[in-house]
Amino acid sequence: MPRRHAVPLGQDEQLAVGRHDGAGSKPKISGEAPTGKVSKLEKIRLRQKVQPKEMVIQPKPTTLPGHTVIVPAEKVAAVQVRSQNSKNHAGKRQKWQKADDKERANARSFKQAQQALD
Repeated sequence: MPRRHAVPLGQDEQLAVGRHDGAGSKPKISGEAPTGKVSKLEKIRLRQKVQPKEMVIQPKPTTLPGHTVIVPAEKVAAVQVRSQNSKNHAGKRQKWQKADDKERANARSFKQAQQALD
């Protein structure tokens, strides 16, 4: 088993307070480059922290080669909200259609029962 030596910290280096990567691992120093495999939680945090300022939409190379269109983040967010609202409304529409189908089925069975009595 390798022996561990205490490493003095510089003035600008601080120990990361919180969880360590596992039993027997040294604590990470802030500002140090990440080494090894990134854990799932760290990937999620990086994804949440790094939000693109502007998204670039690139057309197909056959239409306009070398031409890119930069779309502001506000417009991208508006399109995403509109898309989500459209999906929500489609779900509601399916629910309403299913309710209408049940109502028609009930009316049909009632009519057949009435005709059978006649």
